[in-house]
Amino acid sequence: MNFSTRKCIVQTLLVAIAIWPIIHIFVVQKTGLTPWKGCGWAMYCRTASRVALNITPSNGQHDVIENFKYSTSTIRSIDRYIKAADTWASPPPPDDLARRIFTNNSDAAHVSIEIRINSLNVADAQIFERFRKDFQFQRAPPQ
Repeated sequence: MNFSTRKCIVQTLLVAIAIWPIIHIFVVQKTGLTPWKGCGWAMYCRTASRVALNITPSNGQHDVIENFKYSTSTIRSIDRYIKAADTWASPPPPDDLARRIFTNNSDAAHVSIEIRINSLNVADAQIFERFRKDFQFQRAPPQ
């Protein structure tokens, strides 16, 4: 391989490396792809977790259960849900998460799950609440 061929390859690689971050940021914004995928350049232009999850289990009389313990599988389900909600423009309903809480905790008769997603307003660099929804789940009666 002669010098001019090597020079051409190096220049092409440098141009690709210089252009890819802009392309990657555009792909992340338009498709909802997680910014950590695809060489991860867009991860530098995004705040940390934008999803706030507030889970409130209660007994049949709607008294909040104090010192509520989550199982390891429930914690993993919460983490998976937060990642899914953070990836897509509109988060999926947390039905599976509520089902997991009911399965692993016999004390919970009612679960309230509040989801808040914040975004960055690029015009004024202020964080605003983009999505907020409260889900109520009731344990199915025994059969």
